[in-house]
Amino acid sequence: MRRFLVALLIIASGVASSSAIDLPGVREQWISIQADEFSITSDASPRETLALATSLLRMREAVGQITLLKVRSAVPIRVTIFRNTRDFAPYRDLLLGRREPRITGLFFGAHDADFILLQGDSRTIDRAVYHELTHSFVNHTMPGLPLWLNEGLAEYYSTFSTRGNDVDLGMPVSEHIALLQQEPLIPLATLFAVNHESPEYNEETRQGIFYAESWALVHYLLGDPARRVGLARYLGLLRAGQPIDQAVPAAFDTTFEKLQNELRSYVKRYMFRYTRYSLDELHVTAVPPPVAIPHDEVLVRLGALLLHGGPAALPDAGRFLRQAIKENGASGTAWAELGRVEELSGRAADAQADYQKAVTLEAGDASVWLAYGEAMLETLRPSTGATAAPPASDITRARGLFQKATELNPASARAWAGLGATYVVDSGGDVAPGIAALEESLSLEPGQLNPAFNLVQLYARTGRREDAARLIDSVIMHGKDPEMLRHAREALLIADANHAETLLQSGNLDEGEALLRHVAEAATDERLETSVRQELVRIEERKRLHAQVEILQSAAAAASKGKISEALELVDNVLSQIENPELRERARAFREELLKAKKPK
Repeated sequence: MRRFLVALLIIASGVASSSAIDLPGVREQWISIQADEFSITSDASPRETLALATSLLRMREAVGQITLLKVRSAVPIRVTIFRNTRDFAPYRDLLLGRREPRITGLFFGAHDADFILLQGDSRTIDRAVYHELTHSFVNHTMPGLPLWLNEGLAEYYSTFSTRGNDVDLGMPVSEHIALLQQEPLIPLATLFAVNHESPEYNEETRQGIFYAESWALVHYLLGDPARRVGLARYLGLLRAGQPIDQAVPAAFDTTFEKLQNELRSYVKRYMFRYTRYSLDELHVTAVPPPVAIPHDEVLVRLGALLLHGGPAALPDAGRFLRQAIKENGASGTAWAELGRVEELSGRAADAQADYQKAVTLEAGDASVWLAYGEAMLETLRPSTGATAAPPASDITRARGLFQKATELNPASARAWAGLGATYVVDSGGDVAPGIAALEESLSLEPGQLNPAFNLVQLYARTGRREDAARLIDSVIMHGKDPEMLRHAREALLIADANHAETLLQSGNLDEGEALLRHVAEAATDERLETSVRQELVRIEERKRLHAQVEILQSAAAAASKGKISEALELVDNVLSQIENPELRERARAFREELLKAKKPK
């Protein structure tokens, strides 16, 4: 799922142009900067490109060194800088689906990269880009952070600026201050409990004060040494599972009301402090100078950007990539990206051919093996209502592609995640290697929803229920996918049902039955509920049969002691209740024997 955040105020939507984006001219000068995970492509001047690249990297280093957040992304951050509005606008409007002339920066995330688009001649980076970068840093480090704190931190660092040898963090947000002076504060007990379904977060009339108050509270807590310590304690208590209404007083040594009064006094100020650091304090490394890149590589990079822009951008993405291959047919990256276009366009056979060409041309590039593996994995996922398992040969093939990607790039969280996923679609065999692969992926990039969900399934399959539950609570519960959360919980219930079967087989009928009744009540999947309730019916039948056998055994014991009448009464009482044909025949035969024994000789 992509996430979009646009810079500046989003005004009423217009109608996006449906005309195709022009290919960059052969004589246009494009340059590139590669700095860690930042891959920057630009047709702006080297000076403008270097300035914007420097701002991005300084912001990353400043936030990383001051907050200890994990700011190095496990996926590439692809930055495209356009020299002016004329170059930037077609991409902006196509990706947004409307004309937005006031927007000069975009950020969106995909599973394989984060993308930043900037208008070079604006000479600044909009707050929205820094806001989303902060979210990325937080999610790498502390997935599942309370929403007010996540958004408050993102707003706090969104005003990052660099001048000369200094950087500034925590500069005030004027629109937040203005709103806080006019609107009543949200009660802190409510603010701390806001989630993605809350009206404070979703309703347009309430969003403004939610963001403003979240920013103000973070600004206050980080600016006061004692409160900053309390914030750290608060996070620790939440991680330990303490409820919010207990964690806040314990962490901050005060009540919600007193903390609210402190915040109210703080926002009434018209002067807000911020922190200035020199680059010498932060030890920020210099950004390498830009280098020229060939025209076919420019086409590949822009084509890859467009293919992440949704269905409307796919035709342009395909046109850019085919032209790149026309100019340089030996570019494995171009073939891999074109394979993705074909795959998303529903041309599976063409996609397979393109991916195969890519790995043949660039056998040492982990990204092309990874792209091919992910395409194969999509074909292995069961469709709705499907019961047949995917062919074992296809699973083996996909697994080999991911294995190669992990060998070429052991630091790729995506490659390990894909490798682990092949064990989820495989219904048989040892899943231990899949568990190890998914655990490695999450160690490289904590907070990933899909790998966490897959790992929950494998944990549940192997009876590691506590590990599965921990992962649901720490990662999946804090995502924005209620269906994934529901299915993850179903996986736990399946694990419970399997454990119940083990109990039943060992003769522990009561405990097994109790666990199955819990599963039946909690299940939201109709097939699981039906299966469990059918098993409960069978358990009831087994219990009745067991009770009837015990009565007949008691009758036999009475008969052995010469108490024929007592034995006959026991048999007569139970005979009409017996449904099992074999037992019923035995009971009748036993009754005949008792009648014969009762007759006087």
